[in-house]
Amino acid sequence: METALPPLLLPVLLPLPLLLPLLPLLPVLPVLPVLPRAAAEQGEPGVAAAPPGAPAPPGSSPLPRRVPGAPSPPCPLGASAPALVARGGSRSALRYRERPARLGAGVAPGWPDRLWGGCAAALRGAGFWVAVTFLLVGVSLLGQLPSSVFCPQWEEISGVDETYKPIRTYQVCNVMEPNQNNWLQTGWIARRDGQRIFIELKFTLRDCNSIPGVTSTCKETFNLYYVESDSDLGWSVHEGKHTKIDTIAADESFTQGDLGERKMKLNTELREIGHLSKRGFHLGFQDVGACVALVSVRVYYKKCLSTVQNLALFPDTVAETAFVTLVEVQGTCVAHAEVDVDNPPRMHCSAEGEWLVPIGKCMCSPGFEEKDGACRACLPGFYKLSLRLPLCSPCPEHSFTHEEASTFCLCQTNYSRSPSDPPSASCTRPPSAPRNLVYSLRQSSLVLHWSAPADAGGRSDLTYSLWCARCPAGPPGHCQQCGTSVGFVPQQTGLVERTATLLNLLPHVTYTIRVLALNGVSAVSPLGGQQYAEVNVSTGHTGR
Repeated sequence: METALPPLLLPVLLPLPLLLPLLPLLPVLPVLPVLPRAAAEQGEPGVAAAPPGAPAPPGSSPLPRRVPGAPSPPCPLGASAPALVARGGSRSALRYRERPARLGAGVAPGWPDRLWGGCAAALRGAGFWVAVTFLLVGVSLLGQLPSSVFCPQWEEISGVDETYKPIRTYQVCNVMEPNQNNWLQTGWIARRDGQRIFIELKFTLRDCNSIPGVTSTCKETFNLYYVESDSDLGWSVHEGKHTKIDTIAADESFTQGDLGERKMKLNTELREIGHLSKRGFHLGFQDVGACVALVSVRVYYKKCLSTVQNLALFPDTVAETAFVTLVEVQGTCVAHAEVDVDNPPRMHCSAEGEWLVPIGKCMCSPGFEEKDGACRACLPGFYKLSLRLPLCSPCPEHSFTHEEASTFCLCQTNYSRSPSDPPSASCTRPPSAPRNLVYSLRQSSLVLHWSAPADAGGRSDLTYSLWCARCPAGPPGHCQQCGTSVGFVPQQTGLVERTATLLNLLPHVTYTIRVLALNGVSAVSPLGGQQYAEVNVSTGHTGR
């Protein structure tokens, strides 16, 4: 993904059906040297011309200068001559005053009569007005290009393209004189997090062969430079400090015939610089004798956009940081999610600003499930116990929850879970009493048989236990447990089969025998007590 600011666009000064940055070169408009004259001559209050022979700003390289004080030549077709505008002795944004200018039999649309270092030209052609004026190049990038640039030889042009969209450009076309060294410098651009910076240029360039008499002086390239700095270096061109990026040539150049057919032939070139270490930089454009119009400059760096993958958040990540082609990024789990410790989330950001296949994951915490890339709380009546479970589950039988994000469900009244039961198990209750208890007495032995309870309590771990008490002859209430003198076959507790035998019963004693039905929740049930079947047997008699 490319990170950039919106392009800087100033108001359109004139309707142009086609970008004509180089109209002064047409046979009907010969190139004329243009000299600045003071704004004071125009009677504009508060505006003073730069003094003749004023020295260049400190640190700037020598630049071609126009002769101060010389009379201004007439502008083509009667257009008014420009004036160099200054405020407080410093170069600043151009100030315009709109007024109509008569051209032949018609009147051109409103256009500025105060221009920087050049003159405005207009002509009548094919039923529409074409005008050339000066304006500011827009930069869509890390930082906006300020509203003034030090560029005595580069000239501002404003208009519309062949589709009548607004265009603002800088142009230079000093092809008649040799040894050109014309510089255009941007304002200071903060690089932010970018270390590898891309520069996209859009421009038009005139074919030297289409201009008579300039074979030895006309060029078809210009140079792109940059200079790093931690702060704004100002508007003077620090030529010696610049580092050359490349010589820029056009894939397509235009001719006079293309202008007539309204063909723009816009070239796009992409260059990159880096890795940068200082807080920002300036860009410089050096003309060495070409006829070129710079339409736009876009400066950006690439980054992988913030995304959520496998419940992990990966933040905006600048591509190719610190000379590493692939940048590994550790993901941060979204809310209510936890890292899979065996496979933590990570992704790689490629040099093109694209995320590669994610590795690892986060998982929703207990009580939450994944929904649309986030972790959503389990609804009432649902629960999720474990991190490893993907979804919430309905509460087991005879259990409930009235809250969101539950990790377990509570048992209904009179139902319980055994300590060995997992939270996913249904809630159950103790069994009812055994049924159809019968016995047979054979001397000192008592054989018991019974049937299963009508209700096993919802469990399958049903067992039986025997309880024995002897009651000697006399008033009731003096019963005692049988003790170890009575034997139980196969055993007294934990019976699975529904039969048992009691041995060594004493004669002439009344015994009370109970058969208890038990399951896994009998010991923890809130019901209290145990369900049993009971029989009283007197020895010395065989009964049923």
